[in-house]
Amino acid sequence: MASAKCNLKRHIESRHEGKRSPCGECDFVAYNLSELKIHKESLHLGIVYPCSECEYVGINKRNLVFHQTSAHGDNSFSCDQCDFVTNHLRNLKKHQRNLHSGVLLSCIKCTYTSKTPARLRLHLEREHTGLRYSCKKCEYDTKDKASLKRHMENKHKIDS
Repeated sequence: MASAKCNLKRHIESRHEGKRSPCGECDFVAYNLSELKIHKESLHLGIVYPCSECEYVGINKRNLVFHQTSAHGDNSFSCDQCDFVTNHLRNLKKHQRNLHSGVLLSCIKCTYTSKTPARLRLHLEREHTGLRYSCKKCEYDTKDKASLKRHMENKHKIDS
């Protein structure tokens, strides 16, 4: 039980209170220490997980296993309500819950609703944390990380 309380505390701090773990070697900021560890190992130490069947290279073992089952596995799960097909049962369940259940998730701070937890998390981060992303080349500033990436690519011709 103590572990679950600790995980909940870390979740609230990182996702809702804006507590992040910055990389000491670059500008990357992680939501938690395990994400920071993966970042440092793959980007700064060069630890990667190559697929033995194709050119794919994962940044962690979990991503490699997911890739191998998706790209090279022979399991197939189909949605009984549309044409969606996946190699992972969890993806099918997520698809059905998000698109066919009719359940809406509500923001605890405003009237926003979403069909998916990911979109609700993105909304919370963009609208309620006060977190900003600033361009280091000019005065551009945004609350959306993807917008900063597009700005860097389009205005400064820098791929991130």
